[in-house]
Amino acid sequence: MIELVGTGCKAHVRIQKPIGKDCVAVEYYWKHNHGTSMSDRARLPLGANESNINKGLDWKGIQKRLIPSEDSLCSDVHGVFYRRQMREAARDKDIFQSIHLWIKDIKMRGGEGMFQFETKDKERSHKNSSWSSHKVVRPLMPNVKKIRDVSALFTILVKDVVLQKGIPIAYLICSSESTFLLKKWLSWLKDTCRFRVSKFMMDCSPIETEAVQAIFPQAVIYYCLFHVAQIWERRMRKDCNKEHWYQMGLALKAIRGARSNEELDGLWQKFKVAFPGTERFCAFLERNWLARTKREKWVLFVRENYQHVDTNNLLEFWFHTLNSNYLDGRCGHRVDVVMFMLQGEIERDFKTQLVKVDHGVQPVKQSEYD
Repeated sequence: MIELVGTGCKAHVRIQKPIGKDCVAVEYYWKHNHGTSMSDRARLPLGANESNINKGLDWKGIQKRLIPSEDSLCSDVHGVFYRRQMREAARDKDIFQSIHLWIKDIKMRGGEGMFQFETKDKERSHKNSSWSSHKVVRPLMPNVKKIRDVSALFTILVKDVVLQKGIPIAYLICSSESTFLLKKWLSWLKDTCRFRVSKFMMDCSPIETEAVQAIFPQAVIYYCLFHVAQIWERRMRKDCNKEHWYQMGLALKAIRGARSNEELDGLWQKFKVAFPGTERFCAFLERNWLARTKREKWVLFVRENYQHVDTNNLLEFWFHTLNSNYLDGRCGHRVDVVMFMLQGEIERDFKTQLVKVDHGVQPVKQSEYD
């Protein structure tokens, strides 16, 4: 059956061959509901793409429907989305004024926001890299008012007992990852937003640890067990022979899973006996991780009533979702564009999930293992 491209057009040519007969049945309906000129009969790719955009389809949906053409490129359609997004996100041509307008809007809706310019002179010697930061934003440069390089986005999440996932409650966009800036942010959250916390789960970052201990000295800090294992393995591969890596990895995993200090001490003594010639690696672990005063941040047996959260996979899942679903896997976004996404689409999506759970549309997870 051959049908024309006109929407709803009934004109057609249908050819059928009955089984067991040497004849062919032809059905032809000639009446069109549209013009028959070349321009009317052709389904132009640009027209189809424009129709998809006007229907409100998202970028991923349009990508699947794009018709290959020399006159229609994926980048053109992506550019249309970017311009539309910029019209909504950029409250002012001046990026500084746009950020101030966004913060004003956030406060009008009951939230809190702070924008302050700090020069690198004030950061002193605290500047270093932090494994938990995610570089998705282009920072502001003083005087030039130009956006270059890439800034870091920090997020504080709380675990929702219903959704069994991390819910973002506070963000920090900063041009450098330093203890000075993190302390300032946490102080603002504590004093202005009345933020209180009893436990923190984070990467094994000395910068984040120092900042949290300074502002929330009573809070208990837990290190992500996955990142602890990464640090141990990197050091093991640096200091030890390759032929022992596999067996050493199993022994170290057992040490991290110890259920008491006594069990941990016993496993550690067995490790040193089983793997002679690893004095340098053993000294590293004893100095930085196995001392009684340093165990509390990573051993599992002190994490009472912590809902089996041994890693910061909730945070990693959040940033994976942010990058893949909202930022198209790209970095270098304008600050106000990221603010628009965080306070717009993302906030609505989390609220939608909660409504679905309340009304029984979305199943409730009993634990993260479901």
